[in-house]
Amino acid sequence: TYTQNAERQFQPASLYKLWVTAYAFELINNGGLERVETVSKSIPEINRIFDIDEESAEQTEGTITRTVEEAIDQMITISHNYSALLLSSELGNSKIGANLRSLGLTSSRMGAPPVTTPGDIAKFYELLYDGKIVNEEISAEFIEILSRQELNDRIPKYLPQGVTVAHKTGELGAFKHDAGIIFADDAILFVALSETPS
Repeated sequence: TYTQNAERQFQPASLYKLWVTAYAFELINNGGLERVETVSKSIPEINRIFDIDEESAEQTEGTITRTVEEAIDQMITISHNYSALLLSSELGNSKIGANLRSLGLTSSRMGAPPVTTPGDIAKFYELLYDGKIVNEEISAEFIEILSRQELNDRIPKYLPQGVTVAHKTGELGAFKHDAGIIFADDAILFVALSETPS
């Protein structure tokens, strides 16, 4: 194991979508949420809930409608922000945060702004690899979704073709991240969180 600045706090950017997915799968497993359940909200309502002003909003009009399964897939594989915000608004940030604490991720929190550390993100992926995000079946499904990530300009960039990488990227302002599991001959857990000085 090699670490540097493992306990330094960063804004997670889209890495928070890992936490939303984990809690959604927890609810699916215990019957509190259905994969085929449809969730729908107007874009202005989502922007109001998350205090996103019109100038910085990716979208300002219309309605977003997804099944829970579609929202999970889109927010992981293409990092679709409004699928993530839609599902987050349905599940509740406080409950997502409580699930984080139950996983032992004590340096991470939802909020304005959310925060995390490389150490916590590494711990999340270790739990996932060990089959402890909900259970082995759910963890395997989660890894399969992460392996279909379409944003591959970071960890996979210099790896040989055909190497499976189950990962999630994040990018927001000065923050640019990628974290996941490289399935080489031996699995490698790789987390890189960065902040570029202005």
